[in-house]
Amino acid sequence: MTGRRALQALASLLSRPIVVIVDGLDHLRIADSSDAKASLFNEDLSLLLAPECIVVYTVPINVHYDPGFAALHQQRFRYTLGYIKLWQGPRDRTPFEPGWAFMRELVSRRVDAGLFAPGVIERAISLSGGSFEQILRLLANAADSADYQALAQATDVHLDAAVKEIRADFVLLCGSWDHVRRLARVHQQHRIEVSAGDLEYLPVMAVLQQVNAAPWHMVNPVFIDYVLETLLEIESQ
Repeated sequence: MTGRRALQALASLLSRPIVVIVDGLDHLRIADSSDAKASLFNEDLSLLLAPECIVVYTVPINVHYDPGFAALHQQRFRYTLGYIKLWQGPRDRTPFEPGWAFMRELVSRRVDAGLFAPGVIERAISLSGGSFEQILRLLANAADSADYQALAQATDVHLDAAVKEIRADFVLLCGSWDHVRRLARVHQQHRIEVSAGDLEYLPVMAVLQQVNAAPWHMVNPVFIDYVLETLLEIESQ
């Protein structure tokens, strides 16, 4: 039985649509393997579109910014970088309520709200930038800090400690003033400069992307204070 017929038979047996997740494509070394990139996302594009079901692919971040990606988007590909929209826009900080509601629902499924003082989870959502991975790390670190002190609930003090811990990881990315200036430029312009090598910040979440009617970028909320403070220090010298 072919793969297509197997999927059809399974969908018929279950009486529900089939979703296939293809993971690992984001680990391809596309930057130094142009042949693989061309073959998989151009010449063999029909193979990606062949399954008669919903397919979720993880692909290298470079592909998203390649001119050929437009061809994928035109052939019924829909894409996202996985960050939930929390604000109306880069300069309009009006909360995007559907995004906040979705984050609250995700957190409620994974976290015991009783471990946190009132307002801590809401603040953690804001600091997450829409990244579910980051909010889980923030809350886990804050809860661990409170538990270490034998406290029943984590407070803003513990969340601040969690922010500093994650920020320390990002600071390692800024080994030179040039990195700080580039991130400050992303903060000011709300967009990535592909030619400047800014793409390296996306996989490590130093910069997050919001995908909606007008895609825009933002420096990770737990990192932006360091970037702006360091920029002021640079400019004062």
